[in-house]
Amino acid sequence: MLPARLPRRAREILMPATSHPSTAARLARLDALGRDDLAAEWASAFGVPAPRKASREFLLKAMAHRAQVEATRDLRPAVRKALLQIGRGLRDGITAPELPALAPTLKPGSRLIRAWRGETHEVTVSPDGRFAWRGRRFRSLSNIASSITGTRRNGPAFFGLRDTDRAADRTPPASPRTACRREARP
Repeated sequence: MLPARLPRRAREILMPATSHPSTAARLARLDALGRDDLAAEWASAFGVPAPRKASREFLLKAMAHRAQVEATRDLRPAVRKALLQIGRGLRDGITAPELPALAPTLKPGSRLIRAWRGETHEVTVSPDGRFAWRGRRFRSLSNIASSITGTRRNGPAFFGLRDTDRAADRTPPASPRTACRREARP
C-alpha cells in the first residue's frame, strides 16, 4: 500500500513498482522523511547535492521515482532526458514544471461528438476502453482523429479532452463548423 501523504499523481505513477514489498516499505520510509533528509538521500543516490530550491514534494517524487527505477531496473530514454532537463533547470534556478495532468477517464457509453468540415463525427467509448466510430473499432482517439482529418492528430486534443498549446496551434479555432462536445451517459 502506498503512503497516503505521497501526492496522488506520484501514487498513480508508482503503482506498478509497488508490487514488491521492499519498494512499498522504501516509499513509506521516504514519505516519513523531512526535506533535509530527502536532500541527503538525493546526494547519496545521485552523487551531487540536491538543488537548493527544490521542495520536499519534488525531492520525494524524485526519490520515489529512483526507487521505482531500482525495483524495475528500467528507465526509458525519454524519462531520462526529461529528468536531466528538470535537473538542469533547477540548477539554473528555474522552478520545476508541474507533472502533466492525467487524461480524463471516459466511462463506457460516453459519446464524443466533433463537427469537422461540415460533417458530424460521433465516437462511442466501449466497455473494453476502445473507441467505436462509423462501425469500426479503434484503440486510440488519435487514430480516429487522423482518419477524420487525413493528417496526424492528437486525438484527445482533437476531441476537446485536452487543452494544450501545441494542440491549439494545429487545430483550427472552435467555430460552429468545428465545434466539439462531450456527452456522458449515466
